[in-house]
Amino acid sequence: RRSIKMSTADEAVWVWLSNFLSDEDALRCGIQTMIDQREEELRPKRERQEYILKTLNTIDEKIRRLIDELAEFTGETVKTAVKEKTKQLEAERNLLEEENVRLASELAQSEIAPNFEHRIPNIISSVRDKLSNPTFKNRRDLLELFNARVTFYNRGKNIKLGVTIWIPEGDEVIVYSSS
Repeated sequence: RRSIKMSTADEAVWVWLSNFLSDEDALRCGIQTMIDQREEELRPKRERQEYILKTLNTIDEKIRRLIDELAEFTGETVKTAVKEKTKQLEAERNLLEEENVRLASELAQSEIAPNFEHRIPNIISSVRDKLSNPTFKNRRDLLELFNARVTFYNRGKNIKLGVTIWIPEGDEVIVYSSS
């Protein structure tokens, strides 16, 4: 089978969405799953940023030592070598600083707001009245509000529908998928 009746798919998606929105425990679990996934995705960037900050501190210390050493020497050859090494370290520092700024921006855009867990249930509760005895328009409005996307999986004799919803959260969009 390479297809499924649209009415069957619509009903399955609606049942999943309404159950998800109605079940406080599932909602809390889904929110925690999203937070955990986001943290897991951001961990490598945070680790890289920590490494960059440590490296920047090390470079700053090296530059200070080189400048101190430069003051002690009178020979031009040594001064030239120290100046060249300082320029090299400053160039490396500038590259790392640019990467740090980029990572900080990416992390700021990707982080979930601290009170997110409390705001999402409020958003969900504002639409719950449309869940009981929903009209076609109510269903359509909710599916559009949550930007529901359905993926059809044909696994031989088994058919699976994957549902992804985006929970609007001010400037952020939070994604939750059925499993």
